[in-house]
Formats: sequence, C-alpha cells, structure tokens
Amino acid sequence: MGNFWTRKTQPVAEMPGFPEELGPFAVVRTPFAKGDFWIKSVGFQGGGSFPLMGNDLGTEWIMEKSVLERCVSARGCRQPHVQGRFSPRHQITVKQAAHREAAKIPDEARTFVWSYPCDGWSWLVDEDEHSSSTSFLGAGGFVYLDKDYNIVATTTLMSPVGRQAGLFFSKPRRWNAEWTKALAKESRFQKVTIQGIQRGGARYFCWLKPGEFFLNSKKQPLAPHGGFAYLFHQSLEDGTDPRDCYFAVQLEDTLIERNFILPGPYALCG
Repeated sequence: MGNFWTRKTQPVAEMPGFPEELGPFAVVRTPFAKGDFWIKSVGFQGGGSFPLMGNDLGTEWIMEKSVLERCVSARGCRQPHVQGRFSPRHQITVKQAAHREAAKIPDEARTFVWSYPCDGWSWLVDEDEHSSSTSFLGAGGFVYLDKDYNIVATTTLMSPVGRQAGLFFSKPRRWNAEWTKALAKESRFQKVTIQGIQRGGARYFCWLKPGEFFLNSKKQPLAPHGGFAYLFHQSLEDGTDPRDCYFAVQLEDTLIERNFILPGPYALCG
C-alpha cells in the first residue's frame, strides 16, 4: 500500500511509495456545511455564490473564526478568518451507487469542487488535533453541491489506518509541459502541504477536472473522473522535470471491493 503513519506535533503522511503510487485513501465527512464558506468568484464579478460552470475559473472562499471554533479546537489568535480556494466546478461523473457510497457522495449532489489547502489554518487550531476538519484545512477535500449550488457535503482524504479505503488512483502517468502552462495561467497549481509527498520531491499539485481537456495540445490526460497532477520543479517557471506526473481516479469494482482496514486513526495533514 505504501502508506505508513507516525504522529508528532502534526500528523505526518509517510508515503514511501510516492511518486510510484498515490493512496489509497479513506474518504471522511467533515462538519463544514453550507453556511461555513463565503464564496468570492475568481475572474468573475460578484460573490457569495458559485458562478456558472462556463464562467468558473476557480473560486476563493473565506471561513470565519467562529466556524473554526465550532468545528475544530481553535486557539486564541488575532486572525479573524482563514482563506482558501476551490477548483473550477464540474459535474459529478460517478454514477454507480457503490462508488458514490465509497466516495461519500450524497444522492442529491450534482456538481463538486476540490478545496485546496488553506494558508494560516495551523495558527488557529491546537497542534495536537488530528481530525477531518484539520485534514480538510491542511490537506484539502471535496465539496459537493446540489442542483441549486447549495453545499450538501464536504469530505477530506485521510489515511485508511482504521478505516476502509474509498478512493483509489492509477499508477503515475506522464505529464505534458503544455498542460502546466494552461493550468498555471488559471492559478490551478498550489503548493504541496503533505510532508510525505514533499519528501517524494513534489512541490506543486493540481486537481484535474474529470475529462480535463487542453485546446492547444495534441495530447490529453486520461482522467475521466479527475485526478491529481504533481510537479517537481522548485518553481512553476523552472520548465519541466521528468518526474512530473498525474494520477487518475480509479473506480473499478475490483478496487472498490478491496477492503483496506488497519488499526488506529490519524489524519492526512502536512
């Protein structure tokens, strides 16, 4: 499986298999809900709600400290809020009930976004708290919306230690530098925060939308249900690295049926 977990002041994801493999992960619901995010559109006027998908280049969100105090063990801090970023919204491509259950996707959900790790969260919570809330803030997670763009569920990816794995990925696939340029223009790449992945050399990552397509490229990634891309450059302007790759979400029944349960729960945070 390639994932081993230790516990220090923060959870550390020991991933000796990365970048040869990614995951699997347990999918865990978080307490964050509809009213906990204030949405600010990126590249689109307005705020407070999600834009139409055709106008969605990603959205920034703000979470007030009062929400953190309700959902995590927030400690005294002068910062009034934390801020994060959602990926562009996309329709849910997972249709089979077993797959949706494994991924914790509600029946009423129609679209979703990936929430990137947010800056400054660790200064607002207790060092020893390892929960789905801190995993969502520190490592990222999925946000599901109904037909009226209301948030109906939020999840995060955590170690399958003590839990059943619900999200699996392909082996690494070669990344194309042309794709980096297109995604970087939309600020889609963010810094890697999970220490186990950092140790594997990755510096930036991006959530790929299901069926991500690049108009000016002859080659296209194969990720019908989305995936994660990883860059190993010190900066986005450094060119290419032969280790650059992406992992596509896998939904094969043979994978979903694999029941990884190991003792002890620790959060995936870096």
